[in-house]
Amino acid sequence: MYTLKVNQKHIFKISEDGSNLMQDGVKIAFDLQRTAESGFNILYHNKSYNVEVIGFNKTEKTFLLKVNNKPYTVQAADRYDDLLKKMGLEGSASTTIKDIKAPMPGLVIQILVKEGQQILKGDNLIILEAMKMENSIKSPFDAVVKLLKVKVGDKLEKNQIMIVF
Repeated sequence: MYTLKVNQKHIFKISEDGSNLMQDGVKIAFDLQRTAESGFNILYHNKSYNVEVIGFNKTEKTFLLKVNNKPYTVQAADRYDDLLKKMGLEGSASTTIKDIKAPMPGLVIQILVKEGQQILKGDNLIILEAMKMENSIKSPFDAVVKLLKVKVGDKLEKNQIMIVF
């Protein structure tokens, strides 16, 4: 069984083959048909729902879905994740980076991204001038920029948060 948490609120249990779905111990009857490589049609209580898989983060085990064009985030956990959580070890298997910090004191010369922008590993994010040299700060992973904490002209200290994901 897998545990699915939808939008950090609703919790479901689903069998490994996807045939059984439960919420609060009650089985939910539904019909599921694949419509495309990343699409499904779900029939639930005589109502049809079009589901499109927009994205998947394997490390965090999260799915981004559109259900009838409304976005949802689904966090999946298997029995091992549940066991680690019960043992108080959840999240210790890997560290998730949630921000980019200034590697050295310097002056923000240019910001190359915007809030809400999808970035890829290796993309240039910020140009920082330090010791009379321009340094390009690059993304260490694929992400979406949630918040810019600096602006052009800001003087930064080492380890000051510049971007939040």
